Amino acid sequence: MRISTIVARGGADINIARDQKTAIIDLQQDGTRYFDLHHTPDDTLDKIDPVQLRQNVAVWTQITGILANYEGSIQGD
Repeated sequence: MRISTIVARGGADINIARDQKTAIIDLQQDGTRYFDLHHTPDDTLDKIDPVQLRQNVAVWTQITGILANYEGSIQGD
């Protein structure tokens, strides 16, 4: 696992949350294929690699569990 020092900023889809100082987590996922289908007529679940989807769900499930049990503040800057 590689830990990044890059501050999580999220994307344009979450500007409102960021402006309201909501905590943002950025897993630094490989986004090289993100716009191949995103916002196109082919942007459907059947185009998603099932292995990559399972990996993504597993990671976000772990992160959600960690945050749910974290006793400190997770509020954004």
